[in-house]
Amino acid sequence: MIFLVILVNIAIRAPAIYRTLSRSFERFPGDQEKLSSFDTSFRTNLLLVSYEKEAGLDDLAVVSYEPINKRLTVLFFDLVKNKKLQIMADHYFEKEGIAGLRQFISLQMAVPLDRYLAFEGSDLTFTTENVLGSYKEIKSTSFFFKAPTLKQDLNKILKTDLSTTEILTLVWKIRGAKFEEKDNIFLNKIGSGGFGSQETNEAIGSLFIDRAISEEAAAVTIQNSSGQSGLGTEIANYLNNLGATVVSVESGEEPSKKNILYVKKSKPYFEKRLASIIPFEKKKANSQNFSGDMLIIVGEEAAGMLTLP
Repeated sequence: MIFLVILVNIAIRAPAIYRTLSRSFERFPGDQEKLSSFDTSFRTNLLLVSYEKEAGLDDLAVVSYEPINKRLTVLFFDLVKNKKLQIMADHYFEKEGIAGLRQFISLQMAVPLDRYLAFEGSDLTFTTENVLGSYKEIKSTSFFFKAPTLKQDLNKILKTDLSTTEILTLVWKIRGAKFEEKDNIFLNKIGSGGFGSQETNEAIGSLFIDRAISEEAAAVTIQNSSGQSGLGTEIANYLNNLGATVVSVESGEEPSKKNILYVKKSKPYFEKRLASIIPFEKKKANSQNFSGDMLIIVGEEAAGMLTLP
């Protein structure tokens, strides 16, 4: 009888619940469209931002979902203890908005950031307690009953480039994911050279390796034909952190406007993930001489994606 009453109540409220849940969250003005669709079949990384309109950033974190072992990892930036990082991050956030901030964090970590969730005016710092608490709330059996009220509350403070469908997909993945105290990592406790240093990047890279890319074992040669020094190394850092093997980084003899991927042996998973970092034209390798399975020609169009404003 109680179960019947619950079903009737849900049926009566269903249209209002649907309207509430299907309403998209706001996005930042000028927010850029993503290079690829939201795809949780590879390791998915979300940038969490806490900020206040007048005071700037409160805190940052990155949540990563690995689909093979269904595990969540959270990297806490703890800006209260990282003032230098806060000043730099504030600069890009103020001058370039969420796109500039995300590009800054992504390039410094050499890790792709697929989407963002930004909480405004909440005076929120990301801690193990509140992240674990949110995880347990999502896992609870009562979560979907509370979802409409939670959505209404979040409408007031949350901006995100996740669509409603993507959020529901993410919630479902989180409900089936493992997340323990050991999966909480603090930036100031890894590496030794500070944010953006080689030592810290290597430590971060070990946290964000995509197991499917690693198991696919793509071997790649990178040729920088952009005319801008360092772009080949930038893309190499991303690919190493994803789990691919970069055989060599070379300078191109002739400039190229476009990014081109020459393929000897196809690695579909790698190619799909690469497309979320830079756009490219895919071609079958013929007379090109290179080591490994694929050759990436980094062209001029990659400059704005692999450098800071």
